[in-house]
Amino acid sequence: EEISDLLDTDGGVIVIPDAYNIQKLHVFGSTLFVFAENGVWEISGVDNVFRATEYSISRVTQIGLNNASTFVSVEGVPMWWSKHGIHTISFEQVTGKGQEQNLTIPTIQKFFDKIDGNAKDRCIASYDATNKRVHWFYPNNGEGVFNKKNRVLTLDISIQAFYPWEVSDSTSNTDYIIGSEYIQGFGSNFVDFDVFTSNGDDVITSGGDDVVINKLTQLSQADSSVALMIFDASTSKMTFGFFQGTEFLDWGNANYSSYAEAGYDFLGDLVLKKNAPYIQVYLRPTETGFAGSDELGYNPVRESSLLVSSYWDFRNNTSSTPQQAYRLKYVPVVNESALNTWDYPENVVTTRLKMRGHGRSMRLRFESEQGKDFVLLGFGVIYAANSRY
Repeated sequence: EEISDLLDTDGGVIVIPDAYNIQKLHVFGSTLFVFAENGVWEISGVDNVFRATEYSISRVTQIGLNNASTFVSVEGVPMWWSKHGIHTISFEQVTGKGQEQNLTIPTIQKFFDKIDGNAKDRCIASYDATNKRVHWFYPNNGEGVFNKKNRVLTLDISIQAFYPWEVSDSTSNTDYIIGSEYIQGFGSNFVDFDVFTSNGDDVITSGGDDVVINKLTQLSQADSSVALMIFDASTSKMTFGFFQGTEFLDWGNANYSSYAEAGYDFLGDLVLKKNAPYIQVYLRPTETGFAGSDELGYNPVRESSLLVSSYWDFRNNTSSTPQQAYRLKYVPVVNESALNTWDYPENVVTTRLKMRGHGRSMRLRFESEQGKDFVLLGFGVIYAANSRY
């Protein structure tokens, strides 16, 4: 009240003349990032200490944030959607300054460009910190139901890969996703904890029994951690759901195709024609037991199935006939007194398939069967090249 000079600890206003329609403020370390529609700015102090008398403003990029709901913080690192792609910020090793990095140009730019402006404007984001995945929920192009989000673009941070999901509609009166939220600790279990006195002595009852308490653990069990807000068409109310369930059908009755495609493989040479007489596929058994009775018979619970086909010479519409790759070498024995057990001697199912066709490049497709699971661990190709052409 006696000195009118600006002090290091004073408050004030920071003016960024070029920023238009600021959407988000995000703190990372000692830097404040300002996300506007026409770019991103960083505000930092001298020697990483912010003072009202000493700070700097620098523009990181001219690519801004149009929809604040697409912004997500991945362990502090920002990611967001723009009109041009999906972006993040990396940091220079020498200066420590932030710089924009486009994640879609080397990966899924054509896929991203096919999402229309209305769908991008209605997109929302959730970060699953348990499984290290970013989910962006958005509607189909031209979707008439405003809040419906039936498509998901997922970025798996662990393997640095994008993959799209589509939630199928029921044949009639279908439910649909309207939002999502990450739940910390989802999947935790109740466990027994021993009780001790303040002196560290174990508490024992007069009858000699150890005293324990049963409480929820604070650590998640790495299950699905994103809760879905769902519009229930039968009641016209909101309910909750998750990306889980062993029937592998959307809403319990709508089929969807789960698949993985390898890239174009030239098998070591760009010119010569090749054939791949055999491929070796490695799968994880997923069965957890049996269901049924002696009269009706027994069926595996959470049965696996994987269909493999090949595309030669960059063909998209013509493939080889799909072959079943999940083939058990041994017949599991049903234990009638313990149907929840799966007595199989191996942890990996290995299958060798004979592949038809030939060409200069080959692409493999692995696809699910309706209502069945699969866990693909890997595959290998045995090939031969024609030395004459």
